[in-house]
Amino acid sequence: MYNILAKKKEADRIVFEDPDPDIGFILVPDMKWDRKDVNTLYLVAIAHKHDIKSLRDFDQTSLPLLRNIMEKGQVNIRKHIYIYHIIGQYH
Repeated sequence: MYNILAKKKEADRIVFEDPDPDIGFILVPDMKWDRKDVNTLYLVAIAHKHDIKSLRDFDQTSLPLLRNIMEKGQVNIRKHIYIYHIIGQYH
């Protein structure tokens, strides 16, 4: 994920970026997307803050980040925002 944030990998797939170091994030398509059918498109928000490893790291201090993802994500993709915890992504 750090390579995506540094734009070393998948830079061409970035849909939106807010570069703010505290509440910023990158939106990228889910890796399973076939790049054809937009009805199956899901976007993943990756926070620029490196101290967030899983949903367990979120607390009340994370609310500005979560609100920013919700507000800017909805504006840029015009869909509802859902938060999923992908267990296999954290080592």
